[in-house]
Amino acid sequence: MDEIAAIPGGENIRVCIQCGTCTASCPNAEFMDHAPSELIAMARAGMKQEALSSNAMWFCLSCYLCTVRCPREIKITRLMHVLEGMAAANGSSNKHTTTPIIYKGFNSFIYTGAEYLNSG
Repeated sequence: MDEIAAIPGGENIRVCIQCGTCTASCPNAEFMDHAPSELIAMARAGMKQEALSSNAMWFCLSCYLCTVRCPREIKITRLMHVLEGMAAANGSSNKHTTTPIIYKGFNSFIYTGAEYLNSG
């Protein structure tokens, strides 16, 4: 949890009251193996590997419904992106989504294109 709280966007994870508003607001919660509130509880309980191997953050639509409805003003959408970055850096994967592969391919494409543009 300290690692998440140290990253901009993750700092308010400690103030979650587990009300479930984020989960109830999420249009993709039914596709997640762990709902947003459950993912936060897992991270707070020190279940790092379980949280990072979840598909939940990869199904986040960035619609911000969870964020605007959170009574504790936790930026849950940003927290999901923090978890995505941590999962990618940690090499954690989830067999139920191909989104991390798409992200890596896109980033590689952009990086290679930037190198090409800067070389000439």
